[in-house]
Amino acid sequence: MDNPNVNKVLPTTTITTGSNTTTTTTTTSTTTTTTTTTTTTTTTTLFLGSAVYVSTLGNDTNTGLATDNPVLGIQTAITIAKSNSLSNICIAEGTYTKANGLLNTNVGFYITNSGVYLWGGYSSNFSSRTGYSYLSGNYLLDRILIVSNVGNIGLDGFVITGGSNMTSGYGGGIYVYTVTNLLLTNSSISNCAAGSGGGGMYLYATRLSKINAKFSYNLSKTNGMPPGYGG
Repeated sequence: MDNPNVNKVLPTTTITTGSNTTTTTTTTSTTTTTTTTTTTTTTTTLFLGSAVYVSTLGNDTNTGLATDNPVLGIQTAITIAKSNSLSNICIAEGTYTKANGLLNTNVGFYITNSGVYLWGGYSSNFSSRTGYSYLSGNYLLDRILIVSNVGNIGLDGFVITGGSNMTSGYGGGIYVYTVTNLLLTNSSISNCAAGSGGGGMYLYATRLSKINAKFSYNLSKTNGMPPGYGG
């Protein structure tokens, strides 16, 4: 495998609003009044570029390739990214649940192609990125996400909750299998459960990874009895 790029980030676009000053002078026989109006320059750097866009207001019949044409399904976005050789998927704020942004199966979505970076927390029009995107299983999904046999994967800006895998084994929130260079940052995993281990997150044969996330209120069992292995 080629050397992974551990600092993969979205390309940035800088939007600048111009600055001008207008002075108006009014003179009467006794009084001169001067009014000055100043418009300041505002520069905003957005994490935008060639990407696939996802929103709770989106539709999977859209292309997903423009901010005003997002898809709804995260799995749909991953498929579009692969077919268009794109790495970045921008996901708007909101809550994504089973059959509403997440798959209508026992797993919310799968990452099985390398070089995919998911960025949550965008505003509805993708003009700013200050919040989080919620991936909620509502205890109807065994796992929110499976990442398997890939490299160079990133997730940033997510709240992952409500995965319940008490019957089929490991990893209630995220299940990671044979992955190189996984980045999980600026995120949290909570209220997930697994029957064997890794209630919040389970990693197997995974290396060169960076996990900077908050784990809370996750549960795992061993042989049917808590506590199990890993939060």
